[in-house]
Amino acid sequence: MSAVFAYSLVVSAVLLFLYPAVQLTVSKNNSFRFNRALLISVLLLSFTVPAILTFDTALSKSLSDTLPQVGKVMVESVALPDNYAGQSNYALPVIPILIAVYYSGIFALVMRSAYSLLVLSRLKRSCRKETYDGHSLYIHSDSRISPFSFGRAIFISEADKVGAIVRHESGHIDANHWADIFLAEISCILLWYNPFIWLYKNLIKINHEYEADSYVINNGVDISEYQHLLIAKALERREIHLTNSFATRSSGFRRRVLFMSEGKSPETKKLLGLLLLPSLAIAILAINQPLSAGVLSKIKDFHVSAQTEDANNPQTEIPQGEIPQESKKLSTAKLPSPIVDQAPFAEVVEYALKYAPELDAPINANVRVTINEKGKVIDTEVDGNYSDEFKIVIDDVLSELRFEPARDNGRPTQIRIVLPVRKK
Repeated sequence: MSAVFAYSLVVSAVLLFLYPAVQLTVSKNNSFRFNRALLISVLLLSFTVPAILTFDTALSKSLSDTLPQVGKVMVESVALPDNYAGQSNYALPVIPILIAVYYSGIFALVMRSAYSLLVLSRLKRSCRKETYDGHSLYIHSDSRISPFSFGRAIFISEADKVGAIVRHESGHIDANHWADIFLAEISCILLWYNPFIWLYKNLIKINHEYEADSYVINNGVDISEYQHLLIAKALERREIHLTNSFATRSSGFRRRVLFMSEGKSPETKKLLGLLLLPSLAIAILAINQPLSAGVLSKIKDFHVSAQTEDANNPQTEIPQGEIPQESKKLSTAKLPSPIVDQAPFAEVVEYALKYAPELDAPINANVRVTINEKGKVIDTEVDGNYSDEFKIVIDDVLSELRFEPARDNGRPTQIRIVLPVRKK
């Protein structure tokens, strides 16, 4: 669940950087087929780039010649004061809330789409079916509903059964605009919190209307009469979600009417699409910055079930993922206390550092770790020469570890240890 949320954040970031270039290119061109190809390609690219980046990162996880070396654990202090205000190193406290809100939004939008399909199903059952030029017409009596197409069907009222309107909706069907709408709807559900995806969906839909209008005009309908028809049908009409409506009252309706009278835009304006290249480069650089990469890593690796179980029962043992080692596998639910047996703890940290591809800078640091009487890491401090990436990796590793409590005269107690890490 957290991995999907993290993936959606990366897609949203890519779309955020690409949208201005797309919007500029589409607004300056009335080559509607080109615009459509650009819109769909960029949307697919926004979902593909994050997957490629993740794949490349996975491939780069190989051991280098200069590996981090974890030194011997040193016990700095035992039995810290009871009022010690250690800071939890677990996943950001807002993460479970964000994940819950994210999936609540998805659920609400899925329900909205399901309701729209139910409304369409009810409307279809009340319609009279006819055939016009090879297309299925579903004729109803509600003149308040703007004519629209859905899939391979045209829904239209008796009062709207005009040749130009039917041709317009036929243009949607012949161009398979329903596929674009489906893709845009799925994207909006997955990225619902990103306002740019809704703007992007509007660009797709308004370009559909431009393309269908062009289809009508190319079939001999007078432009002036068609413009008046559009304006007349747009008044006091309601639309149905998931459809291509004939007289949609979107923010681009006025421009849609005026666009018909404009001549064909110069081919050179298509070159504006080249702005996508630097935009994509900037997006990739931004995603790979240490801060954004660290936050995304925390979200991706967050486990709701484990966090919830641990919050409800502080003494619950949370199984660790199997850590492959050259000599042994650390598969115990809890690691021994570092003051009893430091080897398993040092091996886990060393393994994590070896397989962190972003750690390419020298490291000469001491990691001070506070473990409370329940065996949880409650505070981490790093001093010395190290990079931000190193601190992120250390925080991620320690947030997952659980230890057997250290004991003083048989009683669990807090301890503070120092773990030296060196890398040339």
